[in-house]
Amino acid sequence: MYRAYRAANEDEILGTTTQFGTTWGDNIYLVSKQNNRLVVADANTLKKKAVFTDIGGDGRSFLGVDDKLGYIGHSNGIRQFDITNLQLGDPVAGIEGQMGAMCYAEGRVFALTQAKVYVIDVATNAVEKTLDGSFNTLTRSKDGIVWIATVDKFLKVNPLTLEEELIDYPGGIKVGSSWTNSKKQFVKSIRREFLRQ
Repeated sequence: MYRAYRAANEDEILGTTTQFGTTWGDNIYLVSKQNNRLVVADANTLKKKAVFTDIGGDGRSFLGVDDKLGYIGHSNGIRQFDITNLQLGDPVAGIEGQMGAMCYAEGRVFALTQAKVYVIDVATNAVEKTLDGSFNTLTRSKDGIVWIATVDKFLKVNPLTLEEELIDYPGGIKVGSSWTNSKKQFVKSIRREFLRQ
């Protein structure tokens, strides 16, 4: 259905440039750069539960940690979100700038910026460690390992011990930057490199 959220909620709209959405638990979290920067809706019906116009910056992403806690990434940092009460929580001190991808592993949030990955202790909501470099994206594999992509290498991080290992991509593959390339260019560059294999 076209404009499904508006159809489920009369006179309600998403924010301007809704660029991220994820389901977590019973909710869907829709994150926008402007206006209604965070919309929380029922994951099955899309009925509005909460809307936030001010989250500390322009919206970038949302990460669920458990059934009570999430994190919101924005253009000026990152902050907690109280899922139980649908309320904004405390920001993480010492983090500035535009957030990218985030993942959760072993009691820690790994939050990516272009020049750092912040490792946040969820129990204290404080930065435990920073990893410096030029980073493009990150993810977590099924075995729990956190993989952080640079242009030509993976930074493999054990989320329990925070032990790091650099691994070259096979066959000289390069991963384009999502910070500067358009999504279309990024996808095309990945496809081109994998077709060479």
